[in-house]
Amino acid sequence: MAKKSRPVYIGVSLLGGHSFLSEDDGWITSVMNPEAGTVDTDRLENMAKYVAHRSGNWIRDFTWAHDANSAVRLDKDAWGFYEQLGLMANTYRSYQITFCYDLFNHPQIKHYPEWDMWGHFVDSFYSGTRRAKREREEHIHSAVSEMKEAGSIYNICNEPAPGEWEFAASVFCELIKAGVPPQNIMLPYDMRLKKRNPYMKDYFFMKREVERLMGKNYDQIMKTQCLSAMHNCNMANVKEFFGPNVKPGASRSVVFDSDGLRLTAKEWGDIARYIIEERYTALGKGKIHFSAILGKMINDPANTLIEITNAYQVATGRTLNNGHYPNAKLPYRSPTVTPEEPGKDPVKETRRLLHEALSQLDRIDCRIAK
Repeated sequence: MAKKSRPVYIGVSLLGGHSFLSEDDGWITSVMNPEAGTVDTDRLENMAKYVAHRSGNWIRDFTWAHDANSAVRLDKDAWGFYEQLGLMANTYRSYQITFCYDLFNHPQIKHYPEWDMWGHFVDSFYSGTRRAKREREEHIHSAVSEMKEAGSIYNICNEPAPGEWEFAASVFCELIKAGVPPQNIMLPYDMRLKKRNPYMKDYFFMKREVERLMGKNYDQIMKTQCLSAMHNCNMANVKEFFGPNVKPGASRSVVFDSDGLRLTAKEWGDIARYIIEERYTALGKGKIHFSAILGKMINDPANTLIEITNAYQVATGRTLNNGHYPNAKLPYRSPTVTPEEPGKDPVKETRRLLHEALSQLDRIDCRIAK
C-alpha cells in the first residue's frame, strides 16, 4: 500500500460526547442533546467553529453514553447511531477538522457499563465467539461506511485490557478489509509513557497475528504508517521517552496527549515546543501530533490550543488557519450532576440475566468450535 503524507494534527479529545471542564463546579461541554441522547447540531457546529478558530484540525471522541434501556446489544439504528457518527465526521470535515473515533473504549465498559452502548454485552467486547466477532464486524463496517468520505481516523480501542491482543489484531484486520488505509488507523497501545506498561508484549503478539493474517509486510506498515497514542505527556515523561541520545526523526507517528494528567496551557505549550524542537524532522514528515483532553486541563482549552498552534507556527514559519469564527463558544451545559451508578430495575435485571445466559452458550459454542 502506498504511504500518503498526513498533516500535523492539533486538537482536542472529548469523552463520549461530553467533557467535564472542572471537577469543582461541574461545568461540562457537550455536543449532545441531553434529552434525546443524540447529537445536537448547534452544539456540534459550535464545537467545530471553536476548535477551527484556534487553528485546531483534530477532534477525537469515544462512543457516547445513551439511555441504558436503548443500549441493548447493537440495535442502535433505532436512534440513528451510525448516521450521527457520519454527521459528526462530515460536520468537522467542513471546518477542515479530522474526526478520530475510538471504535472501542475499555474504561467505559470497565467503570460505567450501564452508561455505555456496550454495557449489555461486555463479553462480546473481547470475546472470540462467532457472535462476538460478527457484532464487532458489523459495528466496524457500519461506522466506516458513514465516516469514510470524511477521511476519519479510527482508533482500535482506548486503553484495552492487557492480554487482549487477538481482539486488537482482529479489529485492525477488519478495518483494512473495510477499506481504511493504515495511516487512518490508530493502534490501541500506549506504548511508552505509562510507568507500568503492560502493552509492549501485547503489541508484539498483535503485530505477529496481523502478519499471520495479512502478510509479513504489515510489520513495517503498522510501524511507519499507523498512529500511536502517548498518554501522560508531562515534560518529565516526554524527556524520558526521547532519551538523551536519540537521533532526529522517528518512524512512528505519535499523538501526544495529556490523558491522566491535569496541565496548564503554559505547561502544554512548553511540552509542545520541546517536542517540536527535539523532533523537527519527524514533524515535517507528519509524525508529530497533539491532542489536549477536554476536562483534564486547568485552563480554558482555547488557551491550550493557542499555545500548541503558536509553538508549531513559530517553529515552522507556517500559518495555521481553519477559518475565523470569533463568536463561536464552547458548547457548555451547566450545572450538571455526575451520574451515580444506576440502580437495578426489573427490566434491566432481566436483560442482564438473559445476556449472561447467552454468553454462557457462546462460551460453550466457542469450545465446541475449537
